Amino acid sequence: MNTLKYFVTENILPQVEMPGQYIGGEWNSIVKDHAEIDVKVVLAFPDTYSIGMSHLGIQILYGLLNERADTVCERVFAPLDDMESLMRKHKIPLFSLETYTPLKEFDLVGFSLQYELSYTNVLNMLNLAEIPIMASERDETDPLIIAGGPCAISPEAVADFIDIFLVGDGEESLPQLIELCKDMKHKKLSRKEKIVSIAQTLRNAYAPSLYEVSYYQDNTIREIHPKISGLPLLIRTASVKDLNKTYYPTKPIVPYVKTIHDRITIEVMRGCTQGCRFCQAGMSKRPTRPRTVENVLKLAELSYANTGHNEISLASLSISDYPFLKRLMEQMNQVFVPRHVNISFPSLRVNEQLVLVPSMLNTVRKSGLTLAPE
Repeated sequence: MNTLKYFVTENILPQVEMPGQYIGGEWNSIVKDHAEIDVKVVLAFPDTYSIGMSHLGIQILYGLLNERADTVCERVFAPLDDMESLMRKHKIPLFSLETYTPLKEFDLVGFSLQYELSYTNVLNMLNLAEIPIMASERDETDPLIIAGGPCAISPEAVADFIDIFLVGDGEESLPQLIELCKDMKHKKLSRKEKIVSIAQTLRNAYAPSLYEVSYYQDNTIREIHPKISGLPLLIRTASVKDLNKTYYPTKPIVPYVKTIHDRITIEVMRGCTQGCRFCQAGMSKRPTRPRTVENVLKLAELSYANTGHNEISLASLSISDYPFLKRLMEQMNQVFVPRHVNISFPSLRVNEQLVLVPSMLNTVRKSGLTLAPE
């Protein structure tokens, strides 16, 4: 046990609410020796553990990166007020769950921006990690601060604080970023040279410090111009072509403490068939990419075997638009009802297929349905 972990577990955790969210070591979590690794990444979710560990994207990227022998990927979440107060009192920098490594010692700190209300948490976590909040004030001792997620598609609100935004599907762009980081470390590039190299190489990477943004009087964007040559005028979103062939975590981390969604989540389809103009996700996640029924069943069985959860949620922007829903539910019920595993749906769009849903759900336990009239 390292010195920081010993001090925290012996002196800090006995004083805080729900200490289990800070100890790490959960079932299916992964610990690697940093000395044998080329690229060190920490995924930072700017909200509490119970919310962050319910987010499928964190599980996907964590498993994807840790499958690589050249990469270590760890996690960090926003501490609750009692924990933060004690950390500041004892001058303890924000650390990762797996090895209690301070965030400053990683190569990349990747924030998942899921909603705008988490922006202040990003700044607080940077401050708690003793990393300068302003990107312009960081030096060679600081890690690169990366941001992705839905909010990366509209980055200017937090552009002063982020080194690189990655727009689109992380499964597509993060492996490319890791390869690039390995190469840059071997070449011993400076921090600024790394940012330039990433922005010039990855089509979905936006480095705010390398662009000049002008605004209209109402603060809407007028123009965006690169400050140096070799940068794209248009940042393109990264997109997974076929969900059946892309990575999916079948050994998701099982938390020791209660989380918002304490269950297996299987993404059955990415994108949406509707294209509602008010819906950012529906417009930015085109085209629709469904998994096959066979692939969903395989992922569900493996995840169940590796976790023991008693509920499986079938996730999609609009699960009632999944083209093979009836056949999938028939086979899911056949496999999981005898095991007393409940199958649940997220919110459902009102359409013709909705009338079939009640008869599709198994009767392992009583559950409700959430309808999205819009």
